[in-house]
Amino acid sequence: MAGRLPASIASFITSAPVYPLIKNGGGVRPIAVGEVLRRLTSKLASSAVRHTAVEHLSPLQVGVGIKMALKQLSTQ
Repeated sequence: MAGRLPASIASFITSAPVYPLIKNGGGVRPIAVGEVLRRLTSKLASSAVRHTAVEHLSPLQVGVGIKMALKQLSTQ
């Protein structure tokens, strides 16, 4: 998050291998599997700005940082 990742490993952490899954009706669905450390960092970054995001996005985006948002909408 601080941008201090060594350039020699940056491409390994920030990339994701793509695996082809065969669809039932034919064709291929590409599935990307990201690096665990990148995903963990993303979760931590999202958690750090969650309250600010809620302030900026609500009431238009009720599913951002609001528990049981769909249930709250259905009772209104």
